[in-house]
Amino acid sequence: AGARPFDRTGYVAKFRTLAEGIVAAGDQDRFLAAAEGLAELPADGLDALFPVVDTGAVADFDAGLPKGLF
Repeated sequence: AGARPFDRTGYVAKFRTLAEGIVAAGDQDRFLAAAEGLAELPADGLDALFPVVDTGAVADFDAGLPKGLF
């Protein structure tokens, strides 16, 4: 087993920090609940593992990136 720099609380805090302004708080909660209950998650609940991203936030971020090869 490798080193674990965070405990569970640390991972949740990191997720929330990275998702802030990109994924709505309610969707963050839904994702975290699904991830924490993964062992009991029914097949029709797998969509809860895919947080919905605010497309406006992504577009704003994308606009600030330099143009690449593609």
